[in-house]
Amino acid sequence: MNDSLLRQAAEIGTSDKARRAELKRRAGTVQAFSTELADRLFELTEAVDAGEALRARLKAATKEKVALRSEFLTIRREREQVALRMDAVRQAHMEAEARRRRDEELSDALYGIETAVQRGREKAAREDRQDEGPEVGTLWEIEDALSSGVSAVGPGGGLLDRVKDFNGFLERAAAVIEGRS
Repeated sequence: MNDSLLRQAAEIGTSDKARRAELKRRAGTVQAFSTELADRLFELTEAVDAGEALRARLKAATKEKVALRSEFLTIRREREQVALRMDAVRQAHMEAEARRRRDEELSDALYGIETAVQRGREKAAREDRQDEGPEVGTLWEIEDALSSGVSAVGPGGGLLDRVKDFNGFLERAAAVIEGRS
């Protein structure tokens, strides 16, 4: 359109200067409008390109977010499994510690019995009563009772029955010791 206005202005020549000036002014206005329109179109194209780039970045960020979330949940599950294993290990340690304490108490009790038997023998020796007392050594009986009555390999029933039998044996041993003293 701008070229058309400029051609018309050239055809008029110098005969109608006012008309020619009007056509040139219109051509300048059309040229300015065309330049402004091209600039705006370029800005809009840049905005669309920037929007597409942002959309691509958003898509990549969303994928990364999903991957990180999945990794987070995996780590959380692994942590829960580790916590469960730690609880199991703690429980096993507590049970082992309880068994150790029980064995230590039993050992202390056996030592006390052995000491009492030794004192009883010494007292019997001072009073010339060496022939009194059980025929088999008390400590050996206790050891036999422990190995057959408390261990899981023994032939004598469940753990409760074995503990009751062992307690009965300890009561009889205590009665013998008290009778000698």
